[in-house]
Amino acid sequence: MSQKRHELLKSNQTQRPEHRLDIYTKTRHKNTLPDIPMEPKFLTLPFIKLSRFAEYKTTNLEKNNWFELTTERDLDINIDLVDAKSYVADVIDGQVISGELDPVDKFLIEDDVKLPTDKRRANHSEVVSWMRKTQYLGVDSVRFGVGADRQETKVGYKLYKSGETDDLYKDRQAQIDAINRTFEDVKKPVRNHPTKRGVTAVEEFPILPDFEFWKLPFAQVLLDCDPIPFRKNNKEKLMEKAVIQGVTDSTGAPFVSYYAATDDTLKYLNEIDEEARPPTPGHNMEYRLGREYQWTVRSSAHKGFETNYFFVYRDGKAYYNSMDTRVKLSRRAKGVVPEVMFVNNVPLTADEIKDFETRASQLNEREIVTDVAELAEVEEEKEEPALAAELHKKKADIFGQKSDDSSSDSSSGSESGSSSSGSSESSDED
Repeated sequence: MSQKRHELLKSNQTQRPEHRLDIYTKTRHKNTLPDIPMEPKFLTLPFIKLSRFAEYKTTNLEKNNWFELTTERDLDINIDLVDAKSYVADVIDGQVISGELDPVDKFLIEDDVKLPTDKRRANHSEVVSWMRKTQYLGVDSVRFGVGADRQETKVGYKLYKSGETDDLYKDRQAQIDAINRTFEDVKKPVRNHPTKRGVTAVEEFPILPDFEFWKLPFAQVLLDCDPIPFRKNNKEKLMEKAVIQGVTDSTGAPFVSYYAATDDTLKYLNEIDEEARPPTPGHNMEYRLGREYQWTVRSSAHKGFETNYFFVYRDGKAYYNSMDTRVKLSRRAKGVVPEVMFVNNVPLTADEIKDFETRASQLNEREIVTDVAELAEVEEEKEEPALAAELHKKKADIFGQKSDDSSSDSSSGSESGSSSSGSSESSDED
């Protein structure tokens, strides 16, 4: 270790001479960003996301120093400084294709938006700085999160582990070609299951919405016990034709009574089903009480409700419909509900017809006008009433209501004619 050397005092000195500096300054260190050697440009990277390699966060030093990003002064628009071919119009069959796409084509090439999921296992692999991971004895494949030996290989490992990759396209034409290939690929028959070996398709049929019965509301009913334990014969048919009736007890509490058809009623219902005709109006069908239930109802109006769908097979096609209501029935003791109930058909009310029409309108698609001539006719039909009203208003402002030109205007109705005659009568009286 080096020691500081002290000068010896002379015989006539009582203290050491003061050591003075000629120039006393404080060093100031600056940490400014260097000048950019070239003009900044917009670069697109459609292949992979930069967040895969690094999670960049803007520092305060970068926020306090802004650089202007300018383009050509004569254009005054945001132009592509890298790919100049983006401004060259495509020519197909002698026609120049502009940059604006048709609304239908624009919808087809839009990127799929992945909705966020609220599953708990999606948060298992999140790394939290202030939380220590639980140590498990076992192989790394059964551990959640990133292992200690994989901290350096975290980049790209999460994508490899999930096995999910987005469909990335190099340019716009590649995306259009991929869409065109889907129309050809759908024509190829697919018999083998994509992931399960040995599973093959047995039958192929189209799946369509149930246009005929979509207007009818359906509900999923969950029973905690057998509603008709004493009816052994034709139990499936009886449960198919059963009726659930909502009633209230003496205290006003609501509950549900389950009625099953009698043997004669079941025979009558099977006959009209075979003949494909509706029940006779005014014909009383007898039903007998099975059990009473407490009910819990959830519908699409409740938060977090998931709509279930079911399929119906008719004429070689599969039709799907929605069940917007889920009813859960729990058994209760029998009360004073009548043991026998008679059911007959009545005409639909105006409110019921309106509800059916509202549900059926959910399947109606918006009309898309593709013909240019037809589109022009639609625009003219929209503009004609507005132009006529504006023309009538201008004439009224110029000539006034008492003018002969205003009263003789062909666009004025019976009200203007009566007002003009009224004004003439008042002038005669004066």
